[in-house]
Amino acid sequence: FELNAALYVTDFDDLQVSTFDGVLGFNVRNAGESQVKGLELDMRWQATENLQLFSSVAYTDFEFLDYVGQCAFGQASDAGDGLNCDYAGKTNEFVAPWVITLGTSYRRPIFSNLVFHTGFDAYYTDAYYVAPTLDPKQRQQSYYKVNSRIGVGHQDGKWDVSLLSKNLFDEDVLPYGNETPLAGRTFGAFSAWRFVEPGRTTALQATLRF
Repeated sequence: FELNAALYVTDFDDLQVSTFDGVLGFNVRNAGESQVKGLELDMRWQATENLQLFSSVAYTDFEFLDYVGQCAFGQASDAGDGLNCDYAGKTNEFVAPWVITLGTSYRRPIFSNLVFHTGFDAYYTDAYYVAPTLDPKQRQQSYYKVNSRIGVGHQDGKWDVSLLSKNLFDEDVLPYGNETPLAGRTFGAFSAWRFVEPGRTTALQATLRF
């Protein structure tokens, strides 16, 4: 059994933040002060000769302490210049407060030279923003993602054939998004584009080592 833990506080001065200007370019500014506090735990347990369990938990608290930056489209300015917003006390893009993983791995000899193996892992993340303006319309909701594998191979690793499945429950995941160029800042209508991660995928993987 193995257990690891980390507790940390990280302070940033002049953290660079790149924000799409809503037209055709990006503005890079320095956030005067920001702080990240967090806790990470990970565990690995060889429960039996053939079965291994593993999990991890991460808590992240990001806070801008001094940063005035571009407002989201349609957001009223509170920085006194009519253009920018005060982000002090707010989080950053891509920061999910809680991320949890859980999984198993099982291996067992089935014939003199063959090994059967299978396993799964589940991943959970809290909601997070996918744009640096923290636009609520550009927010990924919390989700679960489950992956699995099953296969058979040579005990010395000379070859292996496995069936892999990713995102078994076909979750919609948005890793990044932003305003559509010119739509809001020039024509006054909100429009957005977003990347989307692959949905459910299944693959047959064969490996030969020589």
